[in-house]
Amino acid sequence: MAATSTRNALPILCLLALSLMNATPAQARVIVGNGSGSVMNFADGATGNATPVKTISPGASNPIQSATAIEFDNNELFVSDFSGKAIRVYDVNANGSVAPLRTMTSPLLGQPRVVRIDRKRDEMVVIAGMIRICSWPRLSNGDLYPTRCVPWGQTMGSTSQLNNPVGLALNRVREEMVVGDYAPAQPFANRILIFDRMADLYNPTPLRTIEGANTRLGQGTNVYTVVDEASRLIFAASGESNPDGTTSARILMFPSDAGGNVSPLHVIEGAGPGCACRRGTMSAALDSTRIT
Repeated sequence: MAATSTRNALPILCLLALSLMNATPAQARVIVGNGSGSVMNFADGATGNATPVKTISPGASNPIQSATAIEFDNNELFVSDFSGKAIRVYDVNANGSVAPLRTMTSPLLGQPRVVRIDRKRDEMVVIAGMIRICSWPRLSNGDLYPTRCVPWGQTMGSTSQLNNPVGLALNRVREEMVVGDYAPAQPFANRILIFDRMADLYNPTPLRTIEGANTRLGQGTNVYTVVDEASRLIFAASGESNPDGTTSARILMFPSDAGGNVSPLHVIEGAGPGCACRRGTMSAALDSTRIT
C-alpha cells in the first residue's frame, strides 16, 4: 500500500508539481519559463510575489515566442520555444532582450515540449513535434536533422506506444528515458513509458510500462516525470479528470526499476501540499540538493 510522504520531503516534491520549474543547484536559483517569451531567474528562497533577479525577454535580437520548458547545464539554459519551433540556448546570467548563444531548428523538431541534456553522450533529448522523442548533439546550432528518434506509436509499424508525451526525464545511470504519456483510447489511462536510452526507429519498444489502477497515475491528464538517480526513484506529477470537469492532482514516487501495474512508494495529494493539475503546465523539476 502506498505510504504518505514525510513532511520533510514535501517542499521537494511540491516543487516537482510547479509549472515550468527548473532548479539550478550550482547557482542556487529557480529558473521559470512563463509560457510566453520570458525566462525569469529567481533567487533561491524566493517566495510570494517575488521579483526575478534577471529576465530574458523577447526582442529584435531574441525572437523567442514561448518558453515552455528549461534545462540547466554547464551555465547554460536550454529553452524549449514551443511556438517558435526551436531550442534556444542562453547564458545562465543573461538578462534583457539578448540574442541566444545558439538556436537549433529541425524539420523533425516541430513544437518542442521538453528538452533534457545527457552529458555522458553529449546530446540533447527532446519531445519533438509533440509525438516523438529525438536526440541531437548538445551543441547543435542551426537547422539539423536528429541523430535518432523514437517514432510516434501510431506510425505504421511502430511499437513505441507514444501517443501524446509531455513528460521526459533521463536516467543516465540506467541508460533509460522515462516518458510521461497517456493511452490513445478511452479511458485514456495515464502511463509512464521507459525506453532504452539508445532507442530509435529500429528499436522503439519500451523496456517497461508503468500503468494500471494500482499506480494511481489516473487518466485523462498529462504526466510529468523526473528521475532522482542517486535515490533510484521516479517522481511523477499526475492526476485525473473528474466528472464535474475538475482535476485531481497528486505526486507519485516509484522505484526506478518499476514496471507494470505497481503501487507507488509514496503519494502526495490534496489541498494541504497545494497540489494542482493545470492545463498548460509543461515541465517539472527536482531540487536534489534539498532532499532529506
